[in-house]
Amino acid sequence: MRKGGAGRPARAVQPLAKARQQRRPALTPAQRQAQKVLDALAAAIESSSSGGGGEDEEGGAAVARAAERIGKFAPGGEAMRWVAQHGGVELLLRGMDRHPRAPEVVASCCNALDAMIHPHVKEFRGQLATKGLFPRVVSAIETHTSNVEVLVACCEILKDIAYDDSFDLKNVAAKAGAIRAVLSILRNSQEAIAKDRACQAIVNMCHSHYENQMLVAQEGGIQLILRAMEEFPDSRGVQVFGCYALVVLSSQPAEGLRSEVLAANGLDAVLRALRSGPYDADLQRTAVTALEHFSFDDSSKEYVIQHSGIELVLQAMEKNISVQAVVISACEALETLAAGGDLMKVASKPGRFVSIVSEKGAVKCIAAGLDLHSGSDAVLEAARRTLKLLPDSVCSWLEQNRLSQYETVFLLNNVNTAERVAQLTPQLLDQMQIPHGHAKKILLLARDLEANVPHENADAFSSKIRHAQQLQLGCGPPAAPPARFQIPTEMICPITRELMEDPVIIADGCSYERHAIAQWLQRNQISPLTGRRLANAHVIPNLRLLSLIQEFRQQHRAELQRRKGKGRRRRRPPQQQELPQSAAPAPAVAVEELTEEAALRQALDLSYAAE
Repeated sequence: MRKGGAGRPARAVQPLAKARQQRRPALTPAQRQAQKVLDALAAAIESSSSGGGGEDEEGGAAVARAAERIGKFAPGGEAMRWVAQHGGVELLLRGMDRHPRAPEVVASCCNALDAMIHPHVKEFRGQLATKGLFPRVVSAIETHTSNVEVLVACCEILKDIAYDDSFDLKNVAAKAGAIRAVLSILRNSQEAIAKDRACQAIVNMCHSHYENQMLVAQEGGIQLILRAMEEFPDSRGVQVFGCYALVVLSSQPAEGLRSEVLAANGLDAVLRALRSGPYDADLQRTAVTALEHFSFDDSSKEYVIQHSGIELVLQAMEKNISVQAVVISACEALETLAAGGDLMKVASKPGRFVSIVSEKGAVKCIAAGLDLHSGSDAVLEAARRTLKLLPDSVCSWLEQNRLSQYETVFLLNNVNTAERVAQLTPQLLDQMQIPHGHAKKILLLARDLEANVPHENADAFSSKIRHAQQLQLGCGPPAAPPARFQIPTEMICPITRELMEDPVIIADGCSYERHAIAQWLQRNQISPLTGRRLANAHVIPNLRLLSLIQEFRQQHRAELQRRKGKGRRRRRPPQQQELPQSAAPAPAVAVEELTEEAALRQALDLSYAAE
């Protein structure tokens, strides 16, 4: 035995591998699980590789099972990162190489790799591209032309790896033949889901990439997309991403391809998509955007108008008026159709079709969208640009009278039609903070306007707004209080059940009494009517409804006083009816306290019911 200093025996030297193993930090449960799956995948590949030539079905099944387990890890999670950082990419690619004709292996490995490069996880995309992913995907598409699972998995991974605007990855994909392979799916597959994913892959690989856009056009991609949309009119995915692909292919920097899309009857396909799903918000938004994109000159606009394009855009807004994206897209499409010039989105001057757009009822439809989305700046700006072009809109009326600085104020307060301008009052203009001189001018002009515009009935107009809110938000109309005359339900606060004095709008699009909803929002974050979570706690004065309520109070002052007196007598406690004359003021104070207490109790009841 060796001896150390001072006659002590030397410490035994441990093997290097054992020493490193002792220094290795302990693995977390997720890492242990990921490493276990990696070991299983490596063992399955090794066993199938050692079996000699030909396909090993049992080994292929083991590889597919291990790859499926990797694909189930959360994208971007600890286990998935461990797999990617410890040889998982190489093992999955080896599995595809070992079993190229086994569809379950190819599909499972592609799905696992796709989960590794989820759109929100960008760090492993370059690693996949440099290790030869694209040639393997192209080979899989060419080998499994009729296997839907493989085709979908390959399109998914191509779509996600080109999710961002990385020109390098898109160039590598195109050089490896990925675009031609995807077009072959559109050409040969008979399955709607495969063509749906192929359109999505084209969208991502061609977005803002001129060479890829031109390659798709040269290979007949536009005609293939249009044929897929015609073959599968009931497939939501084919219609949505077909329209989106047509827009992307003919957008910057390849705007010249718009003429080629029109020559291939692209507008017909877009119009068919608009007719196919009137209540599908995503489909309507994409189709309306495509319609606007291809209405870039007078000839295309005339074609759209002749084929009921304006009616379809207005229908899309009406059927999906609760969706901000649809309202914005519809406003932009109407702006493009009404604007003059041959370029897209030229909104400086009205065009030759502006009167047709106005005659179809565009102003009323946009006003309804503004009523429901009064707190959205994006909706307000899109509506303002469109209304400035339409001759019968409030914005045009203000501009003609040199009052265009009040466009935003009018639209914010839902004074967005000629009928509502004719009903303006000095009190409403004062609350809109319009200077006295301009307010006086607006009132004089409004009188002239009232003589030429039919006065819209207040009850009927408010009922329309309330009905639209109930349809889109699922609100049930509050019960009207029993009385000799009928108070319009839209003027009654859903919380206090009384005629409102200071109505305000919150994020659910409905109106409430200010003090009642303020107390409600202090304790709740959900709508009193729908029970849904509110996007914010903003409170916006409903000046239009306030004007209608003030007018209603003036017209029915006697009935309201009589009803108020009856309500007080009904709520007076029995013992107070026998008080002496000297104590007469006391019942009035008690009545007011009881009235507010009843309102608060109703608010609490609604709160408990919603919770």
